[in-house]
Amino acid sequence: MIFKFYKDENGYEKWLLDNKPGYVFNHFGTAEMNKMHHATCYTLHTAKHQGSRTNYEKICSLDYKELEQEELLNV
Repeated sequence: MIFKFYKDENGYEKWLLDNKPGYVFNHFGTAEMNKMHHATCYTLHTAKHQGSRTNYEKICSLDYKELEQEELLNV
């Protein structure tokens, strides 16, 4: 199942806590900038981005292949 977070810090933070084996696709809008991460990746949890992590879309799933397909649709 795919979950999308945009301007929803609380929802995104809860998803990360509840889905540690999951994946996060940072959808910046260009293939060069878009990034895929494990939900536990330290770059997703840096203090300097707290409160602004969902200023761009985060697309999340426990299923890597499902998220990879979503990524291809959003390039």
